[in-house]
Amino acid sequence: MPGYIATSQVSVQLTGTSSVPNNFTVEIYKWDVATDAAVYDRTIVTGLTRTATSSVNGGSLTVSPYYGITGITGLDNYVKLTSTTSCSTTATQDITTAALTVYQPSSGTFTDIYNSYPGTPQGTTFNQTGTGTGYDSFAVTGGHIFGNHPLAVFSTLSYIDATGFTLSYVSGKDSSGNTIYGYYANGPFSSFSITKSGKLFTLTGSANTSLAPDNVYIKGIMRLTHNLSTNYVDFDYWYNPSNL
Repeated sequence: MPGYIATSQVSVQLTGTSSVPNNFTVEIYKWDVATDAAVYDRTIVTGLTRTATSSVNGGSLTVSPYYGITGITGLDNYVKLTSTTSCSTTATQDITTAALTVYQPSSGTFTDIYNSYPGTPQGTTFNQTGTGTGYDSFAVTGGHIFGNHPLAVFSTLSYIDATGFTLSYVSGKDSSGNTIYGYYANGPFSSFSITKSGKLFTLTGSANTSLAPDNVYIKGIMRLTHNLSTNYVDFDYWYNPSNL
C-alpha cells in the first residue's frame, strides 16, 4: 500500500500593498534537522497576484486577501512570497503552528545509548546487576533495582519543547516471544522523563524501586508521542537477567 503523509493547510494574508510583491511565487522552507536551520524545499504556487481571486475567503477580494496553502507537512517552517517581476520584494510567514498539528515523530532520528550487546542489533541494552562494556547496569540495593537510565537520544526539531512529547511503556516479551505479566508487566521502569539540549532530546527511565532483580529477559517497546499531533514512534530496548 502507498504511504500516507498527513498534511495541513495555512492561510497567508497579504497585509498591504507595499510589503508584498504584486506577482509572486509561494515557496516552502522546511526545517533541516541535521543543520538545525530552515532550508528551501519546494515551490507550490507560481504566478499569483494581489488582484487574483483568493482561494480562502470565498472568492471575494479585500484590502488584505487571504490565500489558502494546502499540503503543509510536519517539518515545514515558513512560507516565502517572492516577486516574479523586476521588483525584489519578498515576504515570509511562519507556519510552524499548522505544521506541528501533523508532525510525525518518525521523521526524527534515534541514537542508541548502549547497543553493542550480542543479539541486540538496535536499541538500548540493560543488565540487572554488575558492570559491563556496551550496556547499562541497574544498581541493586536492599534487594531492589535503582537508578535513572538513558533509553535513547532523539534528534528532531529544536523549536519543540520537551513538554511537547510523552514517553511511555508499550509492552514487553520474553525470549520466547510471550507477553510478560506479573511484577515486570510494565517493564523495569516506574516513570519516564525527557530533557532537551538544542535539537537533542534525552529519553530516560527511572527504575521501579519496588522490583527485585528477577531472572527475567525482556524485549520491551517504548513509545514517544508528540502531544499536539498525537502521532507516535516506537523503539526497542532489552533488559537482560543478571546471569548473562
